[in-house]
Amino acid sequence: MKPLFIYLACPYTHDDPDVILQRFYRVNKAAGVLMDRGYVVFSPITHSHTIEVAMERVKPWDYWRIQDFELLRRSDALFVLMLDGWRESVGVSDEINYARELNLPITYIDPKDLDV
Repeated sequence: MKPLFIYLACPYTHDDPDVILQRFYRVNKAAGVLMDRGYVVFSPITHSHTIEVAMERVKPWDYWRIQDFELLRRSDALFVLMLDGWRESVGVSDEINYARELNLPITYIDPKDLDV
């Protein structure tokens, strides 16, 4: 049986750079745990944060939406890592709404369940 291809959403942007970095590390660990459980995982924060660091510039959500929505469209499901701020995140909200348009199953994950 083919493993599920999961799009792993979580909040990212914050006024405090330490919070951004903490979110980046926590979603990386969550992605690893999910991979260990047999999922194929795309983590847009893991992907985009690394690119922004390499390019030495931050891109707005409108830029990343084009990239992320194409990958979400190709996913089997959306998983939302409920880190602090997930309900207020414009990106996470847009990803949830798009997943609903695509009729993708959505799973909400408490970070404690993955020990992240």
